[in-house]
Amino acid sequence: MRALVLLLPLMAFACSGGSDKDDTDGTGDDDDVTGDDDDDVMGDDDDDDVVYTGCLADGLTVDPGTGVDAYVGLNDGDDVVMVHGPQGGWHIDVGGLVTNTDQLVSIDAKFIDTDTDTLVAGDQVEVRQALVGWDDVGCSGEFFGVRVFVDDLADTVTQDDICDLEGANLEMTLTVIALESKPAATTVVTLPVVAALDPADVAVCAKR
Repeated sequence: MRALVLLLPLMAFACSGGSDKDDTDGTGDDDDVTGDDDDDVMGDDDDDDVVYTGCLADGLTVDPGTGVDAYVGLNDGDDVVMVHGPQGGWHIDVGGLVTNTDQLVSIDAKFIDTDTDTLVAGDQVEVRQALVGWDDVGCSGEFFGVRVFVDDLADTVTQDDICDLEGANLEMTLTVIALESKPAATTVVTLPVVAALDPADVAVCAKR
């Protein structure tokens, strides 16, 4: 019994304050979301100040594009087609050329109507896939055919909604994460594009 009494204060001391790992009150710990050395997105000592080597040494980059069966690069002001899918909904096919990267990446794309500041497409789970046409030497590859569904304008997007979007100025935001690096490397690019109708919708919209 005496041994137990002597041990308890030591245990209490070991479980109290002296660690920086478990403090959750946001003051002085190593796990605080803001201002720590582990999880602070800006200016921490081990996530954002890491020096990458190998494929990632020159910095992850992505050239945004479109395309169903192959990557087609996009420039400022290019059209992106709101594809009328076989099941009645609409989507935009997204592609990209990724360099200085690992082959396995996460892809997330969003489209915002800049005239109304309205999310048009992109509120969905990111896509994870291996880049195609992978070049081990150049550390580059492509993706295409990533469907971003135009379903964020309303609970139910109608043909009229799509017709109204024709010619709208959109901002495409493309986020690509190289998943095999430690920590994962991220790049984000934006591109102004213009919403265009699927050929199947042109005649329908013209009759309105």
